[in-house]
Amino acid sequence: MAEKINERAAATLRRTAAVQAASRARRIGGNVHSEAPADGAAPAPDTAPAPNTVPVSTPKPGPRPSPVAHSGTEARAGDVREHAIRSVRARAWIAAIAAFVLVVGLAVADVALLQDRRNRPGTAEQRQRVVAEVNQAVATILSYDYRHLDADESAAASHLTGTFKDQYLASMNTTIKKNAPPAKAVVVGEVGTSAITSVSGDGTQAVLLVLGQQTVTNASQKTPRYDMVNLRVTAQLVHGTWLVADLATL
Repeated sequence: MAEKINERAAATLRRTAAVQAASRARRIGGNVHSEAPADGAAPAPDTAPAPNTVPVSTPKPGPRPSPVAHSGTEARAGDVREHAIRSVRARAWIAAIAAFVLVVGLAVADVALLQDRRNRPGTAEQRQRVVAEVNQAVATILSYDYRHLDADESAAASHLTGTFKDQYLASMNTTIKKNAPPAKAVVVGEVGTSAITSVSGDGTQAVLLVLGQQTVTNASQKTPRYDMVNLRVTAQLVHGTWLVADLATL
């Protein structure tokens, strides 16, 4: 009897120890194992979870790049490079042509400016040239002969410019060509002296004071008559030649 009581007490103690162990394992997340199974009971299967591990899946190899696609990509890259090279060369040629045109343009402009400066009345020689050309022009404008009015008109018109040229031609057609032939009028203009009174800032226009005379003969005037003329002449530089742009009596 005493032996059976002792065995039961020992079994109770083992079960109590197993329960306490299981309770401690649950609190700390450990595995639960019975330290001693009950008498005659089969050991409980181990249902504890496996140690913490992260499942790793082996990646499957992807498809290999197609050799054809690779060669196509290289071809496109080559086309892009060739296009870029052609663009750079084209831009270089355009820049070179533009630079050449600029140089030629500057050279032409420089020659034109140099020629224009030579024609401007900035020095004594140039002022003398202005005076000489204007004197010749005024003498021609003041002259005409009833025997060759058309030639006189053309000669005078070659020394005129602007609206004054139109006024001169109108006067010749409406007055001189009608009255000079019946009167057999012959007028010879001469310039005694002249001087430049002002020059424009750009040197292309000059104003001169001209003193001269006209010798007049006609059918009723056998003895020549001398008419004094005092003129203010505006001269304009046109293509390297000084032309009369206005003429007014004083």
